[in-house]
Amino acid sequence: MEETLNTAVSLAIQLTIIVTMWSMGLRVTASQIFAALSKSRLMAKALLANLILVPFVAYFLLRLLDLPETNAVGILVMVAAPGAPLIPKYVEIAKGDLPFSVGLTFVLSVLSIFTAPLTINLFLSGGYNFDIDVLGIVITLVIVQLLPLLLGMGVKWQSPALVDKLLRPSVLLATLLLILVIVLVLVRDLRSLGDLPLSTLVVMIIMTITMLALGWTLGGPDSISRKSLALGTSAQSSGLALLITIANFPASALTIVAFGLLNIFINVSISVFWNR
Repeated sequence: MEETLNTAVSLAIQLTIIVTMWSMGLRVTASQIFAALSKSRLMAKALLANLILVPFVAYFLLRLLDLPETNAVGILVMVAAPGAPLIPKYVEIAKGDLPFSVGLTFVLSVLSIFTAPLTINLFLSGGYNFDIDVLGIVITLVIVQLLPLLLGMGVKWQSPALVDKLLRPSVLLATLLLILVIVLVLVRDLRSLGDLPLSTLVVMIIMTITMLALGWTLGGPDSISRKSLALGTSAQSSGLALLITIANFPASALTIVAFGLLNIFINVSISVFWNR
């Protein structure tokens, strides 16, 4: 039974990422990508925050604290997986720079295919007793993340009229699949949820606030850019993190789910606050 449930969780995660990336490809435009890349200074700061500063802050924070190893690994995987598909929605609610956020999400989704496995491997080799297959993860992410993204963009480029029919059901399906993944993980690990240490939840909150603060600080003088970079830095891809975790250290999956839900709650709350 447990093996069947593990298989179901793994397949559901892969399908969720495929559909999510496909729907992102249907929405993103070349002009949005170029608009984001044209703001080279802001983009450079976004990449610095997401790919370097956030993982290093998390690593050193976890080295200072005595968290259970499975929880610490889950948090490290989560912060190494930027580019959440929800970034544009957060930025839209907060009245930030929506075109930039769409382009940033695209760039992070592509780069994280290669940076996430390398970052995780770097930090795990620095004191945690876990090994991962970096090349295997990259190949998997190219298949389930990059190819559906490019396929969706290809459909949008070749047949814009078809996008109107496909986009709404694709987004709905991606949302339902993500809910299914969360439910399956909770069903499998529900008994362990109450055993999640309070210190782990505190670190998750600290990291989410830290990510928001880093993005806000690096966002420049205007509030629109600051909102966009803050939310673009704090929103982590729980789907990507779960895919890596299930394949390499399944005991940390519940930490990813808890961190993901908490991350969404804080980012939605901040977005609504900035909207007001």
